[in-house]
Amino acid sequence: MEGRSTADAAVPEHDGTIGTARLAADAYSRRAKADNTRRAYRAGVRAWCAWCASHELPYLPAHAAERGSGLSVNTVELRRAAIRSLHFIAGLPVPTAVAHVAATLAGIHRAAADAGELPAKKLAATADILRQILAGIPDDLAGLRDRALLLVRQRRHRGHPVRRHRTLPGAGAVFRRIFVPPTRHQPGEGLRPSPVVGTRAIDAGTVARIIKTRAAKAGFDRDEVGGRSLKRGALTTGMDRGVHPTRLKQFGRHKSYAVLDEYLELGDPFDGHPLNGVL
Repeated sequence: MEGRSTADAAVPEHDGTIGTARLAADAYSRRAKADNTRRAYRAGVRAWCAWCASHELPYLPAHAAERGSGLSVNTVELRRAAIRSLHFIAGLPVPTAVAHVAATLAGIHRAAADAGELPAKKLAATADILRQILAGIPDDLAGLRDRALLLVRQRRHRGHPVRRHRTLPGAGAVFRRIFVPPTRHQPGEGLRPSPVVGTRAIDAGTVARIIKTRAAKAGFDRDEVGGRSLKRGALTTGMDRGVHPTRLKQFGRHKSYAVLDEYLELGDPFDGHPLNGVL
């Protein structure tokens, strides 16, 4: 039986009662964060509670934390977000927002950068690179799905497949798993069964594997591509076409220009500087 995501939580029909209003509020609140985010936060909170228990400290409110041995900067940031969310839900002051914590995280980032520990950015799948990848994809069932996935570059491709409206025919996830059903026939006893489109949406791991596999067949290093390659490529292509940064920020649903900068292939910052040739 296939599971349901938090985004599938049913919102009751409005009937004017306080009970239904509360149920609706609960259903909406469960949609506030993506399933992947909720799972990551749960893991972060478990790690935080284990650390507190080992040091005989209370879980809430938080007093201290440390960069554990072998933890990546991304993991530290994720656990910081989980602790922040935990305090917010509990109605307590958020300890991760204080200046000391921000300075500590900035120091962790700088130390990791100096040690060469920060992960390399994934290759930006710009329009030219995307054409090369698409050229080698066959027109079979899986190929058509993968080609559509690469072309859409939709905002919610990482763990949140595009869904059609429930009242329309064919409701459900657009990008679904495709598999060959098992058969009891021995090899050579007939034709191989045709691929079947399942009802379950592909997950974030499958999306990443599709991108890596298709890129590798086009001659790219699979370690340099991933799910973010599509978004980085779309934003970089827009930048190359002269799209205003404000529109790129809106397109990427970024809260700040600093986050947008992480996705762009800026190249030489002095190349094409607006004041070149003034002096």
